[in-house]
Amino acid sequence: MFNVDIQGEKITIRNYQEGDEATIVPFLKETFGKQWTIEYWEWKYKQNPCGFFIFVAYNSRKELIGHIALQTKKGVYQGTECNFVYACDSIVKKEYRGNGISSLFIRLLPKNVVVFGFQNKIAMTVTKKYEREYSSSLHFCQIPIFNKTISITQRFRTFISKKIFSPLFEIKKLTENDLCILDALWEEKKDEITEGAVRNKNYALWRHYLNQNHMPIYSVYEKNKCIGYFSFLQKGPACYITDILLLNNSVSTHLISEIENVALTLHTNNIKIMGTDATIQRTLLHSEYVHQDNITASIAVLTTEKREPVSPYLTYTDTDLF
Repeated sequence: MFNVDIQGEKITIRNYQEGDEATIVPFLKETFGKQWTIEYWEWKYKQNPCGFFIFVAYNSRKELIGHIALQTKKGVYQGTECNFVYACDSIVKKEYRGNGISSLFIRLLPKNVVVFGFQNKIAMTVTKKYEREYSSSLHFCQIPIFNKTISITQRFRTFISKKIFSPLFEIKKLTENDLCILDALWEEKKDEITEGAVRNKNYALWRHYLNQNHMPIYSVYEKNKCIGYFSFLQKGPACYITDILLLNNSVSTHLISEIENVALTLHTNNIKIMGTDATIQRTLLHSEYVHQDNITASIAVLTTEKREPVSPYLTYTDTDLF
């Protein structure tokens, strides 16, 4: 904890303390909307299997005027274990902005981690200031969002092909008790990922099944071997592939088509997917997906020595959009 003087007023900045959520949740709800409840906050932070950091700022009247939260995730960086920290829910009350509170929060970030976030213009400006003061490999990247509308003709072709051909892939909806297969899948997949959060049983249970937006996971088998998984969330007419992890040598337009067949059972004809994996991106374009939009991500390796920019494996579930 430390105090700073801002325009003659004492501002206290400190770590989260048990019970702070009583003031944090209304503060976040005022800014971000109705999804903020105690239950949602507890899932997002307290139930996270890898923990969290939260820093808060209070004015002299003990009113909460600033907040930043960091979700910790077990990850890999260039072949070694390294914590990934998702910086989110960063707010400073309007009347206190421009006084360096956000910069003070950023200086409290843990070291020797990969920090990433999805930021608005104000947050980008603050992060760039941090880059000038400290050694990191901060960079911004555009993550593509792909979209596909499945036509009636394709629906008919799918129906006919399922009647004639035996599928190359077997797709199973997983229960919570089945998630242990993801540990073995990750052990094989991690050699194909340079940087990214570990996608194992604990991660999937927290991120997909305990989430208030329950996102079922489907495993993909090829010749009795689990070669990947994906998850769905339906919002209105659109079906979002919120997470996807596939062994590179199994990715094909045929597999994408099989995933689409599962989406069709949800009575949707519009599919959206976001991701940084180059193999999946190329296959989506070959499968008639359209590069519709981008999400801007900021990524930095906070170490004592400057390192090369990273390109972590990211999907929708690495954000808090769902």
